[in-house]
Amino acid sequence: MKILMVAGDNPHAIKIGGKHIHLLLLEKGLTSLGIEVDTVYPRFPDSRVARYLEYIKWGLLSGDPAQFIPPDKLQVTSIVNQLQAALSSVDLNAYSAVHCHDVVSAYAFHQAFPHAALPKILTLHGYFAREAVDYSKIRTEKARRMFFDFCAAVEEDGVHWSDRIICVDTRLRDYVSGASFGYPSVRTSVIPNATDTDRFCPVPAGELIRIRKEAGYREDQFIIIVPRRLVPKNGVRFAIQAMKHIPDKDVRLLILGDGPQYPELAALAQGDARVEFLGAVPHDSIGRYYSIASVVLIPSITSHGVQEATSLSMLEGMACEKIVICSRIGGMQEVLQDGVTGFLVSEQSPEEIAGRINSILKGDVDTGLMGRRARQYVVEHHSYVPHAVTVRNVYEAARSIRQE
Repeated sequence: MKILMVAGDNPHAIKIGGKHIHLLLLEKGLTSLGIEVDTVYPRFPDSRVARYLEYIKWGLLSGDPAQFIPPDKLQVTSIVNQLQAALSSVDLNAYSAVHCHDVVSAYAFHQAFPHAALPKILTLHGYFAREAVDYSKIRTEKARRMFFDFCAAVEEDGVHWSDRIICVDTRLRDYVSGASFGYPSVRTSVIPNATDTDRFCPVPAGELIRIRKEAGYREDQFIIIVPRRLVPKNGVRFAIQAMKHIPDKDVRLLILGDGPQYPELAALAQGDARVEFLGAVPHDSIGRYYSIASVVLIPSITSHGVQEATSLSMLEGMACEKIVICSRIGGMQEVLQDGVTGFLVSEQSPEEIAGRINSILKGDVDTGLMGRRARQYVVEHHSYVPHAVTVRNVYEAARSIRQE
């Protein structure tokens, strides 16, 4: 079996974000099963200015000036055009199936090969149109609506292009099978994300002391990490607000991420020296922060109808035997068993977050037992090789249907 994997992001260039890690892990898992994998990803310069100039170049190649209004459309258009150009040299006869990992790449593939006969698989990691607006810096309602309509058209084409769709949680399956798209539910599979349980694992006590000392923290200090990009749906403001209800002056809240909300979140945290903004941390370096953490906090909220799917940070924290506290929304509530493998709290509730943390500080929680249960669950259900086996089964099912 040989698979062509396509995505609108390049995981070899972008080292931050759960989807990018998923792509690398799936390729690694499929290869370990003896499946050949070729990839097609866009390539843009690291420099922001150079990247924007590259967007303009690919936008101009579309020959449609409307692609520049609003400017956020330019990035999507340039990715589509670059993928189409890269796909033009691909011999589809060499592959058993194509697996696209977002609706942008599915749309680009459809434009490049409108009559492709090989099985076409799409993985949905989120709600493209809603999330694109959520992440954008567009402020006027008219421009936001234009951008949303553009993204929604791309999303609809990508969904209906697919022979089978993999959803990372049941809410996404309901989303594509519902009134918005009407995609047949019998052609969908719910396969939660996976993690590398060999890499993300508990460290010996001596190693933990050394890592904490190198990072500037004491052995006995209580550290909460929030590995979240600073956008509304990630709910970081509620983690900061929770600190107002945690009287212990020795607690530290480490926010690992950047994004458009930084100015307002920094203002919210002003005056509390316990809150530290460490900026975006590449995935290659995130492990040391899980090691020093007492709690991994994922305070995501519902934003524009979007909810967190199977959070990679949640899985990584659990694999490291850490106490993970997540909002009771989306795919997180499908994975984490409240009070057994971690804690679920109501979204937008800093008081409830603080209550859980205060109870841990008081010694009311057997953190060792909870951490071991969390890791055991992730090893059994979310390791990347069994995950790749499940994805391979989807490929085989799609091929058998095509051959009938």
